[in-house]
Amino acid sequence: MPHPGELPDAWGGITIEIEQVRWGHVARKRTWLYLVGVSSVPKDPPPRVPTHWISGTRNLKRKNASRRARGVAPLHIKMASAEQRRRTPVAFAQWLIALATTAARSR
Repeated sequence: MPHPGELPDAWGGITIEIEQVRWGHVARKRTWLYLVGVSSVPKDPPPRVPTHWISGTRNLKRKNASRRARGVAPLHIKMASAEQRRRTPVAFAQWLIALATTAARSR
């Protein structure tokens, strides 16, 4: 699977990265989508600021790890619960269905 922004693979597939916060998720929740045979990608909703953090910790005492590697959450933002992390916004599910309808059917 190609990384987002790389050239298509042998099957013409590309990978895009989206942030589910645009569709109403409480956190950024970055998601990669591998697309093959899709004629057009529906427009993303406008950017939104997340209210929650999905991964990482507030513990600054972990040794041998950079701030980025620890995934330290900003102090002004809440940590998302396991239930919140699992959820997929209805608007995102509808967007995925619209995306799937543009895919060519293989024979």
